[in-house]
Amino acid sequence: MNFSLDFISPSDCETKDDFDTIESAFNFAQTAHKDHKRKSGEPYFLHLYAVAKVTWEKYRNVTLTAAAFLHDTLEDCEKVERADIYNTFGDEIGFLVDAVSKCYLDFYKLDNKFDDKTVRILWAGSRDIRVLLLKLADREHNLSTVKFLPSDKQIRMSFETQAIYEPLKNILSYDSPVSLSETSRRRAAFVARHKLHTPLEFKEYLFRETFENIDNDLYPMIYENTDSVIWKVDGVKMFDFLCNSDIFKDRIEFTLITASCEEDVEAYFKFKIGVVAKDEDIKMNLSSYKTN
Repeated sequence: MNFSLDFISPSDCETKDDFDTIESAFNFAQTAHKDHKRKSGEPYFLHLYAVAKVTWEKYRNVTLTAAAFLHDTLEDCEKVERADIYNTFGDEIGFLVDAVSKCYLDFYKLDNKFDDKTVRILWAGSRDIRVLLLKLADREHNLSTVKFLPSDKQIRMSFETQAIYEPLKNILSYDSPVSLSETSRRRAAFVARHKLHTPLEFKEYLFRETFENIDNDLYPMIYENTDSVIWKVDGVKMFDFLCNSDIFKDRIEFTLITASCEEDVEAYFKFKIGVVAKDEDIKMNLSSYKTN
């Protein structure tokens, strides 16, 4: 199945080279994904086309739109290497595609390496705001077919969306887009106002905000039976927050807690429906859950 680049024309771009860049990315991605299908059965390229279209309509940025066409090539196309993207499309587009590719913890042309993929993408977004905008557009479209994914991937996508990307949308004014420079300024102003000095601190802040505002509409839209979904948090700080928060003591129950030491904790919990938990049921002693 062949697609046409019908949402943009040369007259929409400042230069012919700009249009050629987008068209080249369009053709490259269509060839790379030609045999791929989504879980829904649709041609995979439909997803790339939709993400590229929305980024162009929101921001009219050539680099961002080209990267949108290419954003899954590194994850899904075995024959495409990071060097191919950088060498063919340049460092800016290469960095955007590199940053949103979950299969890496490092960067192709940088020494930075991360243990946490969310921290990695937040760090990349501090260097180029288009990383975050591309990820938001990608996630927004992926949610439209979340029901076709296996249940474990649905849970992960729901959690990441609720905990990270929904708050980011509000911070960056994604639903009522402003210019790229203003979007970048808003991110910088937000982290400065809340004294978030590192990407990890930014991530932890977003998580706290998510759990304090869990009643928004997104989560129930994804799941009909929200009490059956298991949520996961890492680290002592977030675990302590959940244990000691008045908001949660009557609303959640832990299903599993593991800790290799007092600083390395994984906690799994679900939201209760019509069940009141006792304080002592939630305020658990970490020492009881240490593992070898």
